Amino acid sequence: MAVRGVSVAVGATVLLAITNRVLYKLALVPMKGYPFFLAQATTFGYVAVYFSILFSRYRAWIVTKEMFSLPKIHFVVIGVLEALGVASGTSAGVILNVV
Repeated sequence: MAVRGVSVAVGATVLLAITNRVLYKLALVPMKGYPFFLAQATTFGYVAVYFSILFSRYRAWIVTKEMFSLPKIHFVVIGVLEALGVASGTSAGVILNVV
């Protein structure tokens, strides 16, 4: 039974990743002149979604104050690198016409 749950989770992850990539390429067509704005909108959209998930988990006592006491500099560096990756990927996606 656990294998079925893992298989469903893997399938859902792959399906969502493909959908995300297709919608990303579709958004680049009308926003071709504004790749940096699109990258920033995407990044801040992810921040809003992840913050709302974290907040709901905190309110449900799934995330504790001890978990928040971890050093956050590593997560800041990861976030900055991720934002740079999205910005450079969006800029490259506008220039490169890969099908």
